[in-house]
Amino acid sequence: RAGNAPEDMGLLVSTVGTAASALLETRPGASIEEIESALTYLYTGVLGAAESVRVTGSGNTISITVKKPDIPDNKTVSTQFMGSPLASIAASIASEAFSKPVSIRLETSKKGQLEIELEVMDAGQ
Repeated sequence: RAGNAPEDMGLLVSTVGTAASALLETRPGASIEEIESALTYLYTGVLGAAESVRVTGSGNTISITVKKPDIPDNKTVSTQFMGSPLASIAASIASEAFSKPVSIRLETSKKGQLEIELEVMDAGQ
């Protein structure tokens, strides 16, 4: 509850990405290289969930290619709203790095790789 009115009630959800970001020894800086390093550490090392990760960025868009993801492609209600576990992790890491909200704009799986596109939003959005 945030207040006494009925509309002041909400649902607090913790994502897979929030939990995974706690596994990092240090918070990544606001650069594509540091985000890629953090995701590589998590995806290929700690979680063993992918073969490799490539991160690029332009403007407020971050594009991530995950090669040979080893996470089932489950289409559930939660993944429709919060993205897959790997996309959730990427969004949480980017949000931590930039200290801004991040939205999963697009997520596609094809030919042994997962493509994730994130949007870094202004704090007012």
